[in-house]
Amino acid sequence: MIFLRGLHFILRRFAALDNRITDRMQMHEKEEAESLADSFSLSLPAKVPFFDDISIITHAGGGLQGLSYLNCKDAFQYYYDNGNRVFEYDIDSSSDGRFICAHIEENVTEKEHLSRKIDGRFSPISIEECVDLIKRFQDIKVIFDCKFTDLRPFAEYLKTSFENEADLSRIVIQVFNEENIKQVRSVWDFHMLHVCMNSTDFLETAEVCVRYGVPAVSISIGALKDRSGWQVFKKANICTFAYTVNSVQDFCELKGSGIDGAFSDYLFERDVKEYTGND
Repeated sequence: MIFLRGLHFILRRFAALDNRITDRMQMHEKEEAESLADSFSLSLPAKVPFFDDISIITHAGGGLQGLSYLNCKDAFQYYYDNGNRVFEYDIDSSSDGRFICAHIEENVTEKEHLSRKIDGRFSPISIEECVDLIKRFQDIKVIFDCKFTDLRPFAEYLKTSFENEADLSRIVIQVFNEENIKQVRSVWDFHMLHVCMNSTDFLETAEVCVRYGVPAVSISIGALKDRSGWQVFKKANICTFAYTVNSVQDFCELKGSGIDGAFSDYLFERDVKEYTGND
């Protein structure tokens, strides 16, 4: 027993030393990231008003009854009536080559997808219904998150679905890399939002955004908590949106740190404005 206690004491000392070394390394990495962000010299002329005006992005069309990632038509009017004006939808390809609003649903035809109730309760929204919403509700903006690598066919679909550029100018296509940007731009000058994945280098992403004039990025809550240096986007006049944020308190804390807005499954725009004091 005495031997075990002695061994435990020694190992505890080593564990404490290891923790101190880890903490120092993390502190050094944080200081280095912040220093690199401070020295970043590229910048857009100013934040783009289109994105700077956005607080809440209704994620996957909005959640209902505790369920998220619905992409259903039941949610739109509910969130619209509560002040939300920016809606994001996931776009996948069906097995018969059609675009469907779904968060990666493989090996189904468009007809099969639309005939299935989500959780037995909610009706999937079709891409045609999304197009119709954009046409009918002139005060909304719609963001599309495509689950395929080549964005050109979808960009072309959108371009041919609208008769005027005013409607197209309220559409955002999310991009994940430089190639996506080129694909979208080859079709039309859509608004774009660059998605920062957990392994994304913030400095490299900021440089790409400035070079191609992409005025907004989204950053996961995990990346914001675990990594430093995202302030490079603030310095470069690039709007930042956190995902996914489902409490007003968390939203206010992020706003206080300099984040411009957030993707949310459940938050109402009117509640956020009430707590932040914005009109």
